[in-house]
Formats: sequence, C-alpha cells, structure tokens
Amino acid sequence: MSLLFFKQKQKKNYEKPQLKNKWDTLKKEWRLWRELLKESTGIGWRPSKKTVDATEEWWAEKIKENTDFKGFKKKGIEPRLNDLM
Repeated sequence: MSLLFFKQKQKKNYEKPQLKNKWDTLKKEWRLWRELLKESTGIGWRPSKKTVDATEEWWAEKIKENTDFKGFKKKGIEPRLNDLM
C-alpha cells in the first residue's frame, strides 16, 4: 500500500517517519505481548476490560519475570488484532 493511498483512506496527513515510529512501537508491544502469553495455559480474554483473564498470582509471577508486562494488566491486545499482527 502506498503512502498516498494510506493518506487518502485515513484522511490524515501522516509522514513516513510518523508511520515508522508508530509501526516500531506496535511491533515492540506485540512482541512483548507474545512473550507474556508464551506457554501460558488456563488464561482467557475478558472483553469487558480488554485484558487477559488470569489470577492475581499469575500476574504477580509474570510481572516479576518482566516489569514491562505490568501495562498489559489493565489493557491488552485484543485477540483479533493479535491475529492481524
């Protein structure tokens, strides 16, 4: 998809550096998200809160593993968006 087509479709005038920064940020978050859920069983998705449905103990262990996971406790990446990535 060309940058011009994207600009027309979104009706916003993003420049290439802005798009690259956004892409890089999304990619970093997605990789962190995948690492959080790697080898996890017994968890689900809570659509009302848009986060992982897991016990406090699970979260405590994961956050102890990597403090960057803490942000996903309140807002995750929806499964349909995860599939798109």
